[in-house]
Amino acid sequence: PQFATINKDALVELGDVDIANQDARVRTLELEYAFDQLIAGTKCLLRFMQINDLLYEATLEGCFWQLFDANKQLIGYGEAFDESTEIAKQKGYVLKLQLRSADVALLERYKGLVLRVDTVLTAKHQVTCDVYTSKLDLANGS
Repeated sequence: PQFATINKDALVELGDVDIANQDARVRTLELEYAFDQLIAGTKCLLRFMQINDLLYEATLEGCFWQLFDANKQLIGYGEAFDESTEIAKQKGYVLKLQLRSADVALLERYKGLVLRVDTVLTAKHQVTCDVYTSKLDLANGS
């Protein structure tokens, strides 16, 4: 896996249209990540491990991401759950993530959220390796 850290973060209060009640204004945490795709013609799984399985436990009100190529063209989008998208071998991908909640402290905790990019290897990219039951077997080559 490849791990991407945050380039930018911003906590924004949403407008009046997003007010459920006057005491709980919904806010959004906007995070931006940059990463490179090193292998051509493969699918990538985009994951946010700290928030997997939490969206419907009422800790967050929403999660949405958008993926842009180096030319700032939108090439994919999704939600908090593992999503796969096929992207070309290229440098300079940018992923923008939005997390929504009325709980400011919760959003502050997610300012360090890490993006995990898992590349699914095709048959021509498969890795083979020998397995040994012990270090002695490895040394003897058996």
